[in-house]
Amino acid sequence: MRPFVLILVFILKVNFAFAQHSINGKIIDEQNESLPFANIILYNTLEPSSTPKGAVSDENGAYFFENIAAGTYTIEVSMLGFKNSKIKSFKLSENKTFNFTLKEASESLDEIVVKSNCDKANS
Repeated sequence: MRPFVLILVFILKVNFAFAQHSINGKIIDEQNESLPFANIILYNTLEPSSTPKGAVSDENGAYFFENIAAGTYTIEVSMLGFKNSKIKSFKLSENKTFNFTLKEASESLDEIVVKSNCDKANS
């Protein structure tokens, strides 16, 4: 009976060591409107050489990462016309939800002057 209990404890420990988690959330703007097709990048902070994981928010602004190993991560959200938003270094040891509110990026352009010279000899 004792070997069976030891094997069971070992299996449970291995299962917890390789536990997979999920991260989900929603992307909205300042008017509380969903932002579809925003880019969400998940970086492993402790392994900068590892390939980041990416997702795109759906038509309701929702995104989802699954099968993410426990560790330390950073999330960055970007979308054309909005300022990037970032969550710096968090520990993932259970399923988590991160919602983002993106602010519009306003840029002002300088004045453009268009001048033309007409050559009367060729007219």
